[in-house]
Amino acid sequence: MYSSAAVKQLKEVLNSIDVVDECRRPMGLQSGALKDEQLSARCIATSPLYGRASHGRLDNAPSETSPGAWVACSPNRTALFLQVDFLKVRNVSGLMTQGQDGMYTASYQLLYSMDGLRWSLYQNEDATTKIFDGNTDDVGTVTHYFDSGPISARYLRILPLTYGGGNFALRLEVIGCAWCDADRPCVSPGVCEDLADDYECHCTPDCRQGKKCQYDYCSTDTMYSSEYQPSSTVTTEIMTTVAKSCASGLQPWERALIVIFTICPLAALAVVLTFLTQR
Repeated sequence: MYSSAAVKQLKEVLNSIDVVDECRRPMGLQSGALKDEQLSARCIATSPLYGRASHGRLDNAPSETSPGAWVACSPNRTALFLQVDFLKVRNVSGLMTQGQDGMYTASYQLLYSMDGLRWSLYQNEDATTKIFDGNTDDVGTVTHYFDSGPISARYLRILPLTYGGGNFALRLEVIGCAWCDADRPCVSPGVCEDLADDYECHCTPDCRQGKKCQYDYCSTDTMYSSEYQPSSTVTTEIMTTVAKSCASGLQPWERALIVIFTICPLAALAVVLTFLTQR
């Protein structure tokens, strides 16, 4: 027979495997679930075609007015980026990139943020800045999964470093999942709802409580002994008994002193000092 600790550890391992698999889903760039206004960039090409940020979607095709990718205004421009706003905090576990029209991004860095104000550079496990290997041509797809697991962020910025084919071109898909799917914070059968920068567990049944529905008030056998079952009658009797025991045995002068202390503490203190000096 396996010990309860071993069974618990095995369940945790299996759950972690499920979480990794579940948090490797396309996040909506290729499908169009992420709207055009959720994509932005610093510096886009305007000639001969507009390489807008909204064109930087995986497998996007060129058209008469677009190269079908985000293309930088100039390869010599500094501080370039392609930005994604998920509108809510999401768990991001990887990136897929492509080039287009003979151009591609050969290497890049990743910035991420919860609020769009404070940004973090994605790092290696040794705390050095991670430089991702990008594409080597304009047609292939390069996929990177994060070694340390998903990161939580609302905003992502791809920072191009090197390019090929004359300029930076990028088509992108983000791999990840919603906050609830990755962390599985709610104790079953609680239902998790993703909020803008947090999550909420809807506990079922209602006798489960706590941020993660972790407190189980549904079962009384672990909360009360056989000698005491909760009831308004018993509770009233206990409270009455306690009240009587507290008041019993007091002398009249002691009760009067309590009243004086309640009404005027200074006067009561004077009475006590007078009593002590006369003894």
